[in-house]
Amino acid sequence: MAVRFSAVKLTANEQECKLLVSGVPTSLSDLEGWRMFENFVGEFDEDTKINVQVDTYLNGEGEIFDATPEEVAYMMKRQADDSDFLNSRCSNLGVLEYDADWSPTELFGMEMN
Repeated sequence: MAVRFSAVKLTANEQECKLLVSGVPTSLSDLEGWRMFENFVGEFDEDTKINVQVDTYLNGEGEIFDATPEEVAYMMKRQADDSDFLNSRCSNLGVLEYDADWSPTELFGMEMN
């Protein structure tokens, strides 16, 4: 079994956040629910453009599954113990980069009054 997860770097207003998440986030909505993302965007009280860089990795071999939150936590621990873990123990599947608009007045695609 190969576990797929992504190292995500968020940049906005001269602030930066790095986190690991399950699968391959292709939009900000894919990051909702991840605590570090929620904390990062919670700092913005006005519409903000966020640059998102996604490096996707596989750990293991065989059929590919998106990592569970527990597996992501394990990968975070491995990375904390070995700063070269992603490069030495995982296969990089590629990089995706995009800009996304964040609005604190919208929640799950609904306008807040």
